[in-house]
Amino acid sequence: MGNTIVTSRGPYLLAVAAVAIAAIVRWLLDPLFGNHLTLLTFYVAVAVVAWFGGLRPALLAAVMGLALAVVLFVPNNPDLGLRQISDVYRVDWLRYAVIALTFAFFGEAKNTALRRADLRRETLQVTLASIGDGVIVTDVDGNLTSLNPVAEALTGWILRDAVGLPLGEVFNIVNEETREPVANPVTRVLEHGGIV
Repeated sequence: MGNTIVTSRGPYLLAVAAVAIAAIVRWLLDPLFGNHLTLLTFYVAVAVVAWFGGLRPALLAAVMGLALAVVLFVPNNPDLGLRQISDVYRVDWLRYAVIALTFAFFGEAKNTALRRADLRRETLQVTLASIGDGVIVTDVDGNLTSLNPVAEALTGWILRDAVGLPLGEVFNIVNEETREPVANPVTRVLEHGGIV
């Protein structure tokens, strides 16, 4: 429970830190940019938070970034009211909102895809571990990527030592009658695209 709370707070802490860093960098660049590009560094902050944290933390970063940019980098002119200032910066703020939302939604889509891939990988590992036959999985080059426990017992290899090795090095296939080596079936499958 405690670890879940820390993990769930992490993206929001990242949002606060990224916006703070963006504000500091923008402040350092203020002599160069002046009243122009007030939101420049906040775009980067929102993109980073969206990539690592997803939708909600990115939206938080976007709102905090806009608020800090307005407070710190929009010139304070007592002759202009809030309406006149918003008229001057409306296009910049609208562009920022659209781009920040785009970053947030793409970041969330990426994180959702990663969660689904992790779930599929976990499901596959559980399935392979529960099969009563030895299962060896290779990549397209014939290098080992996975062994289930039965295959580990049959080959004498453990998964962490066998990953990346060519199949022939981990699993020597011999003809039952002649005891001669048999051609690597993975190579034949990859070449012909059929079951061997």
